[in-house]
Amino acid sequence: MTSSPDRATATVAPPAPRPAERPLQLTPATAGQLTLDAMFARVAARKPDHTAVRVGSGRLTYRGAEHRARQLASLLVLGGVQLGDPVIVNCVDHRRSLVAQLAVLKAGGVVVPVPAGTPDAALPEIAALSGAQTVLCGRAHRAAWDGVQLVVPMDDPATWQRAEAVRPDDSLPRSSPIDPAYLLLAPGTDTVPGPTGELIDHRAWQLAAAARIQRVGAVEHGVEIRQPAPGGPVTLAAMWWAVASAGTLYCGSPEGTLTRSPVAMLTPQQYDRLLVPGAPGPRTVVLVGDPCPAELAARHRALLPTSRLWAEFAPAGGALPWTAIDLSHPGEPASAAAGRRRGLNVGGAVAGVRIQILDEHGGAALPGGIGEVCAVGPALAFDRVFHHAPGRAFNPDPGPVLHASLRGRHTPTDHLTVFPQP
Repeated sequence: MTSSPDRATATVAPPAPRPAERPLQLTPATAGQLTLDAMFARVAARKPDHTAVRVGSGRLTYRGAEHRARQLASLLVLGGVQLGDPVIVNCVDHRRSLVAQLAVLKAGGVVVPVPAGTPDAALPEIAALSGAQTVLCGRAHRAAWDGVQLVVPMDDPATWQRAEAVRPDDSLPRSSPIDPAYLLLAPGTDTVPGPTGELIDHRAWQLAAAARIQRVGAVEHGVEIRQPAPGGPVTLAAMWWAVASAGTLYCGSPEGTLTRSPVAMLTPQQYDRLLVPGAPGPRTVVLVGDPCPAELAARHRALLPTSRLWAEFAPAGGALPWTAIDLSHPGEPASAAAGRRRGLNVGGAVAGVRIQILDEHGGAALPGGIGEVCAVGPALAFDRVFHHAPGRAFNPDPGPVLHASLRGRHTPTDHLTVFPQP
C-alpha cells in the first residue's frame, strides 16, 4: 500500500497559527480600549448562552440582551437619537433596564438612569436637568413623561414589533471610549447645591471595574445585589463589574436573608440591616458608598470570620469609588482619632483616582492637615451638569474636581481618614 501524497513529510504544511483571542475578563491593560457596549458584545460573542442578569427564576442571556439592544438601538437612531444625546432609562425590571442601557450606548447616547424610589413629581426635574428628549420606561410611567418628545415603553409588545421591523443600523456602535456613557444624578452638597449630574465616560467605568477585579477578584460566578430597582449606583457598579468579568448579575430580594453567594455588593446601610447571626453570608462582601463604620466591620469579622470584607468609599451617592480598604482582618484600623474628633480610615486611592485635601482657600492643605476631601482622575466623572434655576446657587466653572462634602486628611501611610459631619 502506498502512502497518499499528502502524507509525505515534505508536503505536510504546518497548521496555520490561530490568532490569540483577547481574554474576556477586563484587565488594567485592556481597560478603556472598548466602549461599554462593545465590551458587552465581545462577551456575548464568546459566551452567548451565559446568563447576564438573573432575577428570581427569570434570566437574560448575553445573546438575548445583545440582540434586543441592537434592535432597540436602531429604533432609537431612527427616532432621532444622535451621538451624545441624553436618554432617560426608567425601568423597574433589571433585565429590561440592561437592554435599555445597552441600546442607548449602542446608539451613541448617554444613559440617564432614574434612581429607584424617585417620585413621579421629580421626573420633570430630571428631564430638565439632563435635557433629554427621549425616555425608555414602562407603560406605568409613560404618563409621567408627558413633556418629553419620544417615550418608548419597554414592556409594550408594539415597541418590539416596530424594533424588529427596523433594518439594523450597521454604523452601531458609534461612541468612543472617552465619550460620555452615563449622566448620574447626585444630591447636592454644601459646596455644590443640587441636584447635579455627573458625566462619566466609558473608560472610567472600565478603569473602576478593572481595578476592582485586580483588588478583589473577577466575578465570573456572579455578583449579588439587593437593590429594589435598577438605576442606583450599587446596581450600576455591580453590573459592569459582572460584565467585565464575563459573569452574572444576581438580583436578590432587598429584604431576603443573605446567602452563601460568591460575592455580594451592598451599601453599608444595607449590610448593617442584613448581617444577622445565623445567616451564612457571602464569601466576599464589597460595600460601596459611605464609609464603613468600625462597628459594622467588627460585627462582620465576628459573624463571618472566613468571609472577606472590602469597603469602597464613593461619596455623595456615587457609583465609582474614590478609595478602597480591606477590612477582613482587625489589623487594619477602621478608625483614627484626631484630637477630640474621631474619623474613619477609608483606605488608599484606587487606580485612576487622586485624592486632594483642600484648605478653606481652595489650596492644598499642609501634609497631615485637615481639609475638604476632593478627588480627580480618569476613573471618575469628568464633568458635571447643574440645573439653572432662578435663585439657586450655581457654580459656573466646576472643573474636574469632585467634592465629597466631608473633611479629612491623609495618614502617614497615604490612606484617607474622613471625619463625619457633626
